[in-house]
Amino acid sequence: MHSKVNDNLRLSADGREVAVSGPITDWDDDEESATFTVFLAQVDENGDIVLARGRSRQTYRNGAKTWEATAEVTRNGARLTAGAAQAWALASIAETSGQFELYPWSLETHLVSDVVAAAR
Repeated sequence: MHSKVNDNLRLSADGREVAVSGPITDWDDDEESATFTVFLAQVDENGDIVLARGRSRQTYRNGAKTWEATAEVTRNGARLTAGAAQAWALASIAETSGQFELYPWSLETHLVSDVVAAAR
């Protein structure tokens, strides 16, 4: 299985949550399902790092084409803003053998406000 995080992610109006999603391609025959964990980081105007984390709410079966998760800001009072952010994701893949394979990756992505996303 190969997966990515979309280039543009929807940021809630209050800056506390991000809807994270991405495509899934090339499932191997021995892969039954996958779950996803995601972390986002952004430097705020004070130079502090704002972190958000989340996970998929469902298990994606072999053949699924996309995945989704909601990442929530971890520090009270902190907010993410529209713009560049670093994303790290981890797919936990269940195999038919009963084993698990972990597939980590990272990339720069962009947070887009709900208002802008709705206008597209």
